[in-house]
Amino acid sequence: MKNWFGLLILSILFLGCQSKENLPKETYTILPNHYIDLLGPDTLRRSRFLILEKAPTYVAYYNADDHDLKNCYDCGSPVIIFEFDPSLLSFRYSTARELKTANVISGWSSGIGGPQGSRVQSGTITGQKQGPHQWLISMDLPADSSIYFKGFKKTALYKVR
Repeated sequence: MKNWFGLLILSILFLGCQSKENLPKETYTILPNHYIDLLGPDTLRRSRFLILEKAPTYVAYYNADDHDLKNCYDCGSPVIIFEFDPSLLSFRYSTARELKTANVISGWSSGIGGPQGSRVQSGTITGQKQGPHQWLISMDLPADSSIYFKGFKKTALYKVR
């Protein structure tokens, strides 16, 4: 009976450690004084994007490193990025026009031609300032909003880097 109980405890510990290692490493970052430049067609087709400095806007950057880079050096990680005005205490983007103005893009952090993405066409993104260097940001993007994500819903605290 004691051996069985010990084996059960070891199994639980092993499985718990194993599942934590397989979870994606997510990053929630705000890049101050940056903006997004989308190069290529303004459609759902894949385009190259750049995050550039020297702008009065902030760029919110979500990154999910969820694959083994040892097997694919140039695959990149899933990302969602958008611009917002740092002087606002809160914001909400929910119409196609607002999402386009905020340059909401989902895609991959790298690829053969650099970071690749497409405009998010629908969904809702809200933000609430939590302090001088933090924003609570919620994203609810349906499956049809991007060719890269099959639906995305998450709330997290983003910090200025």
